[in-house]
Amino acid sequence: MRAGEFPWRLLLAAGALVFLAIGEPAAAAARVSIADLLAGAERFDGAEVRIAGEVVGDVMLRGDHGWINVSDGTGVIGVWVPASEVRGLQGGRYGLRGDVVEVTGTFRRADPRQGGETDVEGRTVVRLEAARPLPRPLDRRRLYAAGLLGAAGTALGALWWRRERSARHPAG
Repeated sequence: MRAGEFPWRLLLAAGALVFLAIGEPAAAAARVSIADLLAGAERFDGAEVRIAGEVVGDVMLRGDHGWINVSDGTGVIGVWVPASEVRGLQGGRYGLRGDVVEVTGTFRRADPRQGGETDVEGRTVVRLEAARPLPRPLDRRRLYAAGLLGAAGTALGALWWRRERSARHPAG
């Protein structure tokens, strides 16, 4: 190196050492369907996973952790996660679509802390969509049937009333 020249080689070598020391940033886990998780349980056991789906049923808080069940349309799996991550979430039920969430955590094929249950030990839960009421479409066939039954009941009631009235007050 000549006097007054910038030490590019030294800078490049120092940068390479820093990169090797820090390492490559960890890639985010790819999102996987619940059906694929369950079908490949041995392969995914202990792996970092991301799942997304609707929270179904109750959010069950148990001390500093809580359980949620997540359904992605291909399957349902329980998620054990810090309570701070699930407070305020709403699970789906009749007439209500639950919050849609993305969970990042570790898949456990047979979690010994949970009695051998298959679950995801979640670290983070992100709400993607808020819970919302589900529309209940009007079933026109049922409406017509109810109208017909109502009309038939009214007609039969009128006939009965007329018969009773004429039995009490015979014409003549």
